[in-house]
Amino acid sequence: MKKTALALISAVVFLIGLSVNSFPVVRVAKANPYEAPAWTILSPKNHTTYNTDNFNLSFRVVSVDAEYDYYYSLDSAISEVFLGEAATPIGQGKTFVNATLVSVTPGDGLSKIKTFQYSSELPNLSDGRHNLTLYYGYTNNLKFRRELVSATLIFYIDTSAPKITNLSVKNTDSGDRLLSFNVDTQTSWVGYSLDNQANVTVNGDVVLKVLSAGAHIVTVYAEDTAGNKGASETLYFTVEDPESETLNSTVEEPDLVPLVLVSTGTVFAVGVGLLVYFKKRKH
Repeated sequence: MKKTALALISAVVFLIGLSVNSFPVVRVAKANPYEAPAWTILSPKNHTTYNTDNFNLSFRVVSVDAEYDYYYSLDSAISEVFLGEAATPIGQGKTFVNATLVSVTPGDGLSKIKTFQYSSELPNLSDGRHNLTLYYGYTNNLKFRRELVSATLIFYIDTSAPKITNLSVKNTDSGDRLLSFNVDTQTSWVGYSLDNQANVTVNGDVVLKVLSAGAHIVTVYAEDTAGNKGASETLYFTVEDPESETLNSTVEEPDLVPLVLVSTGTVFAVGVGLLVYFKKRKH
Protein backbone atom coordinates (compact mmCIF):
# COMPACT_ATOMS: atom_id res chain seq x y z
CA MET A 1 0.00 0.00 0.00
CA LYS A 2 2.78 2.37 0.87
CA LYS A 3 4.53 1.68 -2.42
CA THR A 4 1.26 2.21 -4.28
CA ALA A 5 0.62 5.51 -2.51
CA LEU A 6 4.13 6.73 -3.22
CA ALA A 7 3.72 5.77 -6.87
CA LEU A 8 0.46 7.69 -7.13
CA ILE A 9 1.98 10.75 -5.49
CA SER A 10 4.97 10.63 -7.84
CA ALA A 11 2.65 10.33 -10.84
CA VAL A 12 0.60 13.35 -9.75
CA VAL A 13 3.74 15.45 -9.19
CA PHE A 14 5.02 14.42 -12.62
CA LEU A 15 1.76 15.35 -14.34
CA ILE A 16 1.66 18.75 -12.60
CA GLY A 17 5.23 19.47 -13.65
CA LEU A 18 4.46 18.40 -17.18
CA SER A 19 1.41 20.68 -17.33
CA VAL A 20 3.38 23.68 -16.09
CA ASN A 21 6.14 23.16 -18.61
CA SER A 22 3.79 22.41 -21.52
CA PHE A 23 1.57 25.57 -21.46
CA PRO A 24 2.94 29.07 -22.25
CA VAL A 25 3.30 31.56 -19.45
CA VAL A 26 0.74 34.42 -19.71
CA ARG A 27 2.43 37.73 -18.97
CA VAL A 28 0.35 40.71 -17.93
CA ALA A 29 1.42 43.90 -19.68
CA LYS A 30 2.51 46.59 -17.32
CA ALA A 31 1.19 50.13 -17.47
CA ASN A 32 3.39 53.07 -18.45
CA PRO A 33 6.34 52.89 -16.03
CA TYR A 34 7.01 56.59 -16.46
CA GLU A 35 5.20 59.70 -15.42
CA ALA A 36 3.08 61.37 -18.07
CA PRO A 37 4.82 64.40 -19.62
CA ALA A 38 3.85 67.87 -18.48
CA TRP A 39 2.90 70.23 -21.31
CA THR A 40 3.02 74.01 -21.51
CA ILE A 41 1.22 75.15 -24.69
CA LEU A 42 2.48 78.57 -25.69
CA SER A 43 0.48 78.94 -28.91
CA PRO A 44 -2.36 78.73 -29.74
CA LYS A 45 -4.18 79.51 -26.51
CA ASN A 46 -7.39 77.73 -25.67
CA HIS A 47 -10.61 79.60 -26.60
CA THR A 48 -8.69 82.47 -28.18
CA THR A 49 -9.43 84.30 -31.45
CA TYR A 50 -6.58 85.25 -33.80
CA ASN A 51 -6.68 87.78 -36.65
CA THR A 52 -4.08 85.99 -38.79
CA ASP A 53 -4.18 82.75 -40.76
CA ASN A 54 -0.47 82.07 -40.17
CA PHE A 55 0.91 81.51 -36.68
CA ASN A 56 3.00 79.00 -34.77
CA LEU A 57 2.16 75.84 -32.89
CA SER A 58 4.53 76.22 -29.97
CA PHE A 59 4.86 74.20 -26.77
CA ARG A 60 7.28 73.07 -24.07
CA VAL A 61 7.09 69.59 -22.54
CA VAL A 62 8.86 68.10 -19.52
CA SER A 63 9.32 64.38 -18.85
CA VAL A 64 11.07 62.41 -16.10
CA ASP A 65 13.39 59.56 -17.17
CA ALA A 66 11.63 59.19 -20.51
CA GLU A 67 11.86 60.42 -24.06
CA TYR A 68 8.46 60.23 -25.71
CA ASP A 69 7.42 60.77 -29.29
CA TYR A 70 5.12 63.74 -29.75
CA TYR A 71 2.31 64.25 -32.28
CA TYR A 72 -0.53 66.63 -33.03
CA SER A 73 -3.69 66.55 -35.12
CA LEU A 74 -5.45 69.63 -36.49
CA ASP A 75 -9.21 69.53 -37.17
CA SER A 76 -9.16 65.72 -37.25
CA ALA A 77 -11.57 63.49 -35.35
CA ILE A 78 -9.22 60.77 -34.08
CA SER A 79 -10.22 58.21 -31.46
CA GLU A 80 -8.27 55.28 -30.04
CA VAL A 81 -9.14 51.69 -29.13
CA PHE A 82 -6.99 50.14 -26.42
CA LEU A 83 -6.33 46.39 -26.53
CA GLY A 84 -4.48 45.69 -23.30
CA GLU A 85 -1.38 47.80 -23.64
CA ALA A 86 -1.83 48.21 -27.39
CA ALA A 87 -3.40 51.36 -28.78
CA THR A 88 -4.71 51.30 -32.32
CA PRO A 89 -5.17 54.77 -33.81
CA ILE A 90 -8.34 55.18 -35.87
CA GLY A 91 -8.45 58.00 -38.42
CA GLN A 92 -5.91 60.17 -40.19
CA GLY A 93 -4.23 63.46 -39.50
CA LYS A 94 -1.55 62.86 -36.87
CA THR A 95 1.65 64.77 -37.50
CA PHE A 96 4.92 63.74 -35.87
CA VAL A 97 6.65 66.52 -33.95
CA ASN A 98 10.42 66.68 -33.90
CA ALA A 99 10.78 68.30 -30.48
CA THR A 100 14.22 69.57 -29.48
CA LEU A 101 15.86 68.60 -26.18
CA VAL A 102 16.81 71.90 -24.54
CA SER A 103 17.83 70.89 -21.03
CA VAL A 104 18.49 67.95 -18.68
CA THR A 105 18.45 68.51 -14.90
CA PRO A 106 18.76 66.10 -11.94
CA GLY A 107 15.56 64.97 -10.29
CA ASP A 108 14.87 62.82 -7.22
CA GLY A 109 17.52 60.12 -6.72
CA LEU A 110 18.99 59.10 -10.05
CA SER A 111 16.12 60.45 -12.16
CA LYS A 112 16.62 63.09 -14.80
CA ILE A 113 14.20 65.79 -15.85
CA LYS A 114 14.25 66.44 -19.58
CA THR A 115 12.75 69.51 -21.21
CA PHE A 116 11.80 69.58 -24.90
CA GLN A 117 10.60 72.48 -26.99
CA TYR A 118 8.85 72.74 -30.35
CA SER A 119 7.71 75.56 -32.63
CA SER A 120 6.44 75.38 -36.20
CA GLU A 121 4.12 77.39 -38.40
CA LEU A 122 0.50 76.40 -38.96
CA PRO A 123 -0.16 78.15 -42.29
CA ASN A 124 -3.26 79.06 -44.30
CA LEU A 125 -5.93 78.38 -41.71
CA SER A 126 -9.46 79.29 -42.73
CA ASP A 127 -11.66 81.66 -40.75
CA GLY A 128 -13.73 79.87 -38.12
CA ARG A 129 -13.29 77.32 -35.36
CA HIS A 130 -10.35 74.88 -35.17
CA ASN A 131 -9.43 72.08 -32.77
CA LEU A 132 -5.92 70.93 -31.94
CA THR A 133 -5.08 67.65 -30.16
CA LEU A 134 -1.63 66.80 -28.76
CA TYR A 135 -0.39 63.23 -28.23
CA TYR A 136 2.60 61.50 -26.70
CA GLY A 137 3.68 57.98 -27.63
CA TYR A 138 5.95 55.28 -26.25
CA THR A 139 6.71 51.56 -26.64
CA ASN A 140 6.43 49.53 -23.44
CA ASN A 141 8.43 46.52 -22.31
CA LEU A 142 6.31 44.15 -24.42
CA LYS A 143 6.85 46.26 -27.54
CA PHE A 144 3.27 47.46 -27.60
CA ARG A 145 2.95 50.94 -29.04
CA ARG A 146 0.81 53.46 -27.19
CA GLU A 147 -0.22 56.93 -28.29
CA LEU A 148 -2.14 58.82 -25.64
CA VAL A 149 -4.09 62.05 -25.85
CA SER A 150 -2.41 64.70 -23.74
CA ALA A 151 -4.38 67.87 -24.45
CA THR A 152 -7.13 69.17 -26.69
CA LEU A 153 -7.84 72.84 -27.24
CA ILE A 154 -10.12 75.01 -29.40
CA PHE A 155 -9.20 78.29 -31.07
CA TYR A 156 -10.65 80.62 -33.71
CA ILE A 157 -9.40 82.49 -36.79
CA ASP A 158 -11.02 85.82 -37.76
CA THR A 159 -9.29 87.89 -40.45
CA SER A 160 -12.34 89.85 -41.69
CA ALA A 161 -12.29 93.61 -41.12
CA PRO A 162 -15.47 95.11 -39.62
CA LYS A 163 -17.84 96.69 -42.14
CA ILE A 164 -19.29 100.13 -41.42
CA THR A 165 -22.46 100.96 -43.36
CA ASN A 166 -25.44 103.37 -43.45
CA LEU A 167 -23.23 106.37 -42.71
CA SER A 168 -25.21 109.62 -42.57
CA VAL A 169 -25.14 113.16 -41.14
CA LYS A 170 -28.57 114.67 -40.45
CA ASN A 171 -29.90 117.94 -39.04
CA THR A 172 -31.31 118.04 -35.51
CA ASP A 173 -33.83 120.41 -33.89
CA SER A 174 -30.98 122.18 -32.10
CA GLY A 175 -29.17 122.89 -35.36
CA ASP A 176 -26.37 120.39 -34.66
CA ARG A 177 -25.71 117.36 -36.87
CA LEU A 178 -26.34 113.71 -35.94
CA LEU A 179 -23.68 111.26 -37.17
CA SER A 180 -25.14 107.74 -37.41
CA PHE A 181 -23.79 104.40 -38.74
CA ASN A 182 -23.94 100.60 -38.36
CA VAL A 183 -21.10 98.10 -37.64
CA ASP A 184 -21.59 94.44 -38.58
CA THR A 185 -19.66 92.81 -35.70
CA GLN A 186 -18.72 93.17 -32.04
CA THR A 187 -16.13 95.87 -31.54
CA SER A 188 -13.47 96.74 -29.02
CA TRP A 189 -13.22 100.34 -30.27
CA VAL A 190 -15.15 102.77 -32.52
CA GLY A 191 -14.26 106.35 -33.43
CA TYR A 192 -14.62 109.04 -36.09
CA SER A 193 -12.41 111.66 -37.71
CA LEU A 194 -13.96 115.01 -38.66
CA ASP A 195 -12.16 117.06 -41.31
CA ASN A 196 -9.06 114.83 -41.06
CA GLN A 197 -8.56 115.68 -37.39
CA ALA A 198 -7.59 113.18 -34.66
CA ASN A 199 -9.98 110.29 -34.03
CA VAL A 200 -12.67 110.76 -31.40
CA THR A 201 -13.80 107.63 -29.53
CA VAL A 202 -17.58 107.00 -29.43
CA ASN A 203 -19.95 104.24 -28.36
CA GLY A 204 -22.35 104.66 -31.28
CA ASP A 205 -24.27 107.48 -32.97
CA VAL A 206 -23.01 110.90 -31.91
CA VAL A 207 -24.09 114.55 -32.22
CA LEU A 208 -21.56 116.79 -33.98
CA LYS A 209 -21.75 120.18 -32.26
CA VAL A 210 -20.48 123.69 -33.07
CA LEU A 211 -19.74 123.00 -36.72
CA SER A 212 -18.50 125.97 -38.72
CA ALA A 213 -20.31 126.99 -41.87
CA GLY A 214 -18.99 125.41 -45.03
CA ALA A 215 -17.94 121.98 -46.32
CA HIS A 216 -16.95 119.11 -44.00
CA ILE A 217 -15.87 115.47 -44.29
CA VAL A 218 -16.20 112.62 -41.78
CA THR A 219 -14.94 109.01 -41.65
CA VAL A 220 -15.82 106.32 -39.08
CA TYR A 221 -13.33 103.65 -37.95
CA ALA A 222 -13.83 100.41 -35.97
CA GLU A 223 -11.73 97.61 -34.49
CA ASP A 224 -13.30 94.22 -33.72
CA THR A 225 -12.52 91.94 -30.77
CA ALA A 226 -9.96 89.99 -32.84
CA GLY A 227 -8.00 93.16 -33.64
CA ASN A 228 -9.15 93.64 -37.25
CA LYS A 229 -9.57 97.28 -38.26
CA GLY A 230 -12.02 98.74 -40.76
CA ALA A 231 -13.04 102.16 -42.12
CA SER A 232 -16.22 103.55 -43.61
CA GLU A 233 -16.50 105.58 -46.77
CA THR A 234 -15.70 109.28 -46.40
CA LEU A 235 -18.90 111.32 -46.20
CA TYR A 236 -19.05 114.91 -47.49
CA PHE A 237 -21.63 117.37 -46.14
CA THR A 238 -22.20 121.13 -45.90
CA VAL A 239 -23.24 123.36 -43.00
CA GLU A 240 -25.06 126.57 -43.99
CA ASP A 241 -24.22 129.94 -42.39
CA PRO A 242 -27.00 130.61 -39.80
CA GLU A 243 -26.84 134.41 -40.35
CA SER A 244 -27.32 134.11 -44.11
CA GLU A 245 -30.27 131.80 -43.51
CA THR A 246 -31.86 134.37 -41.14
CA LEU A 247 -31.22 137.24 -43.54
CA ASN A 248 -32.81 135.41 -46.41
CA SER A 249 -35.87 134.58 -44.35
CA THR A 250 -36.50 138.25 -43.13
CA VAL A 251 -36.00 140.30 -46.33
CA GLU A 252 -39.43 141.33 -47.73
CA GLU A 253 -40.11 141.51 -51.41
CA PRO A 254 -41.40 144.98 -52.61
CA ASP A 255 -45.08 145.24 -53.44
CA LEU A 256 -45.81 145.23 -57.13
CA VAL A 257 -47.77 148.34 -58.30
CA PRO A 258 -50.10 147.49 -61.12
CA LEU A 259 -49.42 149.43 -64.28
CA VAL A 260 -52.59 150.84 -65.91
CA LEU A 261 -52.33 151.46 -69.59
CA VAL A 262 -54.69 154.13 -70.95
CA SER A 263 -55.48 154.26 -74.63
CA THR A 264 -54.15 157.20 -76.69
CA GLY A 265 -57.64 158.26 -77.67
CA THR A 266 -58.74 158.68 -74.07
CA VAL A 267 -55.71 160.78 -73.16
CA PHE A 268 -56.32 163.06 -76.17
CA ALA A 269 -59.99 163.58 -75.23
CA VAL A 270 -59.12 164.47 -71.67
CA GLY A 271 -56.52 166.95 -72.88
CA VAL A 272 -58.92 168.70 -75.23
CA GLY A 273 -61.54 169.02 -72.49
CA LEU A 274 -59.06 170.67 -70.16
CA LEU A 275 -57.96 173.10 -72.86
CA VAL A 276 -61.55 174.23 -73.54
CA TYR A 277 -62.13 174.68 -69.83
CA PHE A 278 -59.15 176.98 -69.42
CA LYS A 279 -60.19 179.11 -72.39
CA LYS A 280 -63.62 179.70 -70.96
CA ARG A 281 -62.13 180.77 -67.68
CA LYS A 282 -60.12 183.42 -69.46
CA HIS A 283 -63.15 185.09 -70.84
